[in-house]
Amino acid sequence: MTAIKLCIVIPSALLGALGFYVISDNTLIWAVFGLICGVVISHAVIEIIYHADFRKLFAHKMHMVMALIVSLLIFFSYKQDFLGHDRYIPKEGEFLGVNFVQSDILQNSIDSYRMWWDYKEDATIKEPSSLYTDKSVIEKLAKKGVDSLKLPQSEINDRIEFYYYLKNGKRVGRSYPVNKDDKELQEIIAKITKSDELKKMKYPVLNMKTVDNVKALYCSLGDNDGLSYMILKPQNLQKLLETYQKELSNAIQAEQIDGGEDVIHLSFK
Repeated sequence: MTAIKLCIVIPSALLGALGFYVISDNTLIWAVFGLICGVVISHAVIEIIYHADFRKLFAHKMHMVMALIVSLLIFFSYKQDFLGHDRYIPKEGEFLGVNFVQSDILQNSIDSYRMWWDYKEDATIKEPSSLYTDKSVIEKLAKKGVDSLKLPQSEINDRIEFYYYLKNGKRVGRSYPVNKDDKELQEIIAKITKSDELKKMKYPVLNMKTVDNVKALYCSLGDNDGLSYMILKPQNLQKLLETYQKELSNAIQAEQIDGGEDVIHLSFK
């Protein structure tokens, strides 16, 4: 009975802590209050059901105390990162690169559809070109994220999320609350957003070398959702691709690519 009781009360306590932590805007005191409520209420309900008597709600106070202590240990092991989960930064030789998740601080840096598609796929990366691989910058960003864990809630106004792609085929995600107004963080982000690697991650067309596997060119004008397609001769299609890549690269370099109205959408299929 005791083991079954603990297996019900402890998860209930942690759920109560999580609920109060979220609705109180990540306030620790309210999280602990929710945890205590979860222990007391769930333990009392189990005792009442087991004994079929409302007077038995505190029949085994020591069991309740045990559940409370274990629940607090589990909660604070995650909150204070006793296991080192949030502080984990792989060594330079252990990973290929990272892929960023869209956020305000990395606004317009990553194609959200591409990221979501990648999220659902297997963790194994066969083409490192699809990752950001400047490991010195990645390390600085990760360390800044770890340092930001100590920030008071009032200074947190954004979140950075990314995935490490390890050489053993695994993918490890990390999410850090940050202050996007921090000057050091802004310098790191600026270096990332201006890199050629990130531009190629956002615009996969820049990685295309040939149109050998392209059957047609699909396009739409302005805000028109309808697609029309044209079939060009291979040499003309290759010339169009090269011209498009050149113009797109120039527009990105001149920072003219974001914020304007789309004139034409091209899709090489």
